[in-house]
Formats: sequence, C-alpha cells, structure tokens
Amino acid sequence: MTPEGRRKSHLVAQVRKAGGAARKVVWQGRRGAPDWLVWWPGPISAFVELKSDDGNLSKLQENEIRILRRDGWRVYVCSTNDQIDAMISELTHPNGCLQ
Repeated sequence: MTPEGRRKSHLVAQVRKAGGAARKVVWQGRRGAPDWLVWWPGPISAFVELKSDDGNLSKLQENEIRILRRDGWRVYVCSTNDQIDAMISELTHPNGCLQ
C-alpha cells in the first residue's frame, strides 16, 4: 500500500471511530482541491488534503485551499497519522473540552 493509501485508511478508520464520516471528493473542473470531506453531527466539517510523507502542496492546491479558507471552510493538510489524529481531536474536542 502506498503512503497516501495508508493515510486514507487511517483517516477513514479514525474519523469513524470518533463518530464521524469521511467521503472522497471529486471536484468537476477544479484541479488542486482537497481530496476528502469529513464531518460530525453538529455540524462540524472540514476538507482534508492527504499527502505522502513529504507533505508538499502544488501551487494549484495552495490556491484552492486559500480560497476555501477565505470563504470560511476548515481545511487541513495531513501527511502523517499523527496529523490526522490531531485534526480529529481539534474538530471533536474544541478548546480541549469533550463534547
């Protein structure tokens, strides 16, 4: 399995374990947009771009992420399982408090 494939498996499993859902996103006519949408009841949602261990974004990806963040979306770039776990913790336990 590729490093990005391992990240995908970890993302889906950990989001489900935390009571959320994850969906692979296909953007028609938009290159560089994040790969994943994750959410929990509430609604709590974010876009996630999974990267291999280098974590480098293309200029197109940087631009799409900037646009989404400008418009109020949470967007995370995760290149390690620890980053995925931290993102889930941040989304499900804001301000360090359990919901």
